[in-house]
Amino acid sequence: MWGQYDRRERRNILHFRVQKLSAIPLIQILALTGILQAIATNIGWIYLSQGRTDILFRWGVLATAVYAISFAVGLRWGVVGVALAYKIAGYLLAYPSFAIPFRLIDLKVSYFFAQLRTIILATVILWAIALSVRVSLEKLDGIPQVIILISDYSHK
Repeated sequence: MWGQYDRRERRNILHFRVQKLSAIPLIQILALTGILQAIATNIGWIYLSQGRTDILFRWGVLATAVYAISFAVGLRWGVVGVALAYKIAGYLLAYPSFAIPFRLIDLKVSYFFAQLRTIILATVILWAIALSVRVSLEKLDGIPQVIILISDYSHK
């Protein structure tokens, strides 16, 4: 992508933006799911440390079945339908994904997420600042699209 950007040819930037537009709905659908999965990525260590990989295995089989069913349901509406079904399945599985291993170490899900409050707040504030900069640049006349493109990528 940067090779295309580096040439600074208008048609390459426009071509890149058109390609990007087709992916926007998928990115919008999957973004929050990715954030949740990033938080849950180290849950497996709890099962390992407690010697309960049997529970991890059973949960993994169940979660895989739910995701497979969600993909089958979403196929009717194409790629966007599959992404949306995956997101819904991810949210349905989110609470048990945390609650089951947290029960092994006497940790409440509510306490865990309360500890993330300040990080979430800082992320929302940073997003709002970046969005306001981009919107302000778009309103100014005479600002090259390249600068707006750079500001667009700096917060994603």
